[in-house]
Amino acid sequence: MNRSSVSWKAWLLPVLPLLLWLLSRLTIADTELFYALNRFSTGWSDGTWAFFVYLGNGWGIFSLAFPLILFMPRALMAAAAAGLTAGLFARFFKVTLDIPRPAAVLDRESFRIVGDALEALSMPSGHALTVFAVATAIYFSLPAETRMRGIWLFAVAILAGVARVAVGAHWPADVYAGASIGLFFGIGAVVLFNRMPDNWFTPESWVMRFAAAMGAICFYILATSQLDLAISRPLQALGMVVIAGSLFHFLPSSLGRRR
Repeated sequence: MNRSSVSWKAWLLPVLPLLLWLLSRLTIADTELFYALNRFSTGWSDGTWAFFVYLGNGWGIFSLAFPLILFMPRALMAAAAAGLTAGLFARFFKVTLDIPRPAAVLDRESFRIVGDALEALSMPSGHALTVFAVATAIYFSLPAETRMRGIWLFAVAILAGVARVAVGAHWPADVYAGASIGLFFGIGAVVLFNRMPDNWFTPESWVMRFAAAMGAICFYILATSQLDLAISRPLQALGMVVIAGSLFHFLPSSLGRRR
C-alpha cells in the first residue's frame, strides 16, 4: 500500500485558524460576527445546515466516510483516530473553560436557533474539530501528487464549522479553535498511521475487523438515536445505507481468508 508523505509545512496549518481569529478580533467583536454569520445563514434552509451539522457529528461523518474501508483503509483509521483523540482533548478544555453558548447570554429572539437551545460548554466547537480532523486526515492520506483534488474536503469542513454558528450553537471563536485542534490532530494521525505496517490494513487484519465492528456499532447508533437535530433523521438513514453497503462488500474478503 502506498503511503502519503506529510511535509513539515503542514504543521503550520493549525496556526491559520488562530490567525484568522486574531484578525477578526481586531476588526469585529465576536458577538457582532456571530450575529452577522447567523443572519447571513438564513439564506440557506434548515435542512442544508442540518447536513453540515451531521458532518460534524462523529457518528455522522464516520458513517459517510466508512466506504474508505474498501479502498483507503489507512485513511479511514487515521480519520477515526484523529476525530476521537481531538474530541477527547477538546472535552477537557470544554469542561475546564465552561464558556456559555450564545443562547445563554443573548436574547434568543435575536438570532436563529435550529434544534435545542444549548447553553454551556461552548469552547471549542466539537463539531468543527471533528470535521476538520477527519477532512485533514483524509486529505493528507492522499498521494501528494493528487492531493489538490481533495481540497474540497476543507471547503466542506469550513461550511460544517459555519453551520454551528448558523444554528445558533457556537460563537465564531469556538469554531476557529475547533478547526485549529482538528487540523493538528488530523495531521498527527496521518504521521502516526504512516508508521504502521501495511498488513494492519488488509481486510483480514484485526485492525480492519475492528473497524468493521465500529461500523456495525455506528449503524446501531444511527438506527436507535437522534444525532443533534430531528431533521437529520433522513441523513442518519443514508448513513445506515452507506455502512450496510460497505460492510456487504468488505466482510466476504475479511472473513473468507485467514492468516
